Amino acid sequence: TDTLVPVLKQGDTVHLDHLQSHKVVGVRAAIKATGARLLSLPASSPDFNPLEQACSKLKALLRTAAARTVPDL
Repeated sequence: TDTLVPVLKQGDTVHLDHLQSHKVVGVRAAIKATGARLLSLPASSPDFNPLEQACSKLKALLRTAAARTVPDL
């Protein structure tokens, strides 16, 4: 909140996932006090996370290559 809250303004939207630091007492209240809107992502939302999609493709490529050692990778 020390970094985000000072730059938030009325009408901003903050998306929260289920990271433990997002659940600290007072975080949501501090964000709402700025006039920003809070949206919570579903518990598991890989569709909203491009990194999840990239990791999924990488894992599929590794399975196809059947590499099982660091040098093979």
